[in-house]
Amino acid sequence: MPLKSGLDLLLVLLYAGNQAEVVGVTRLVKLLFLLVKEGGFERFEGEYGFEAYNYGPWSSKLFDYLEAVDELGLIRVEEKPFENSVEVADDFVAREASEVPDLAQKMVKVFSLTDKGVRVGRVLSERLSESEKRSVERIKRVFNNMRLDRLLDYVYKKYPSYAARSRVKGELPPLTMFGTSPDLSKFVREEDDFRE
Repeated sequence: MPLKSGLDLLLVLLYAGNQAEVVGVTRLVKLLFLLVKEGGFERFEGEYGFEAYNYGPWSSKLFDYLEAVDELGLIRVEEKPFENSVEVADDFVAREASEVPDLAQKMVKVFSLTDKGVRVGRVLSERLSESEKRSVERIKRVFNNMRLDRLLDYVYKKYPSYAARSRVKGELPPLTMFGTSPDLSKFVREEDDFRE
């Protein structure tokens, strides 16, 4: 029996990867977006109704689902201080930066399953095909462990229409094969042939 709703997909995502927690609302939305776009769960695209917003794709439906699973005691939502400045953009959707002037005071929501949620997540995961299970595991493993600026850069480049209203689109540091770096000037070979 396949998953019946986007709420089921949310629980499967949180169950995947040995129930690894998801840090930040923005990251959680991007993981669900990538499951819909790249993970074989296109059938939930209309239900989530992703639209371009402050940090790329956004879904107000996710908040209805988060409230529902919280009331059912299936998820745990904790607030933790930001560990580094890379994650600062993560929770600005709910709280503007000007409201909390000191970075040390900024908090980020951390999502995980309760024991009851783990049991429900296991049952829902058993409904997935083997390829769907691998897809959920891969997306969570790759993108949940990625720095937020790199995740946003990936989503913005691959789905530019969802970055149209982004607050940070032009501010993300460029990526190189060595990771994030400051703007590097393009390499220009000297006119003199160095092989002489």
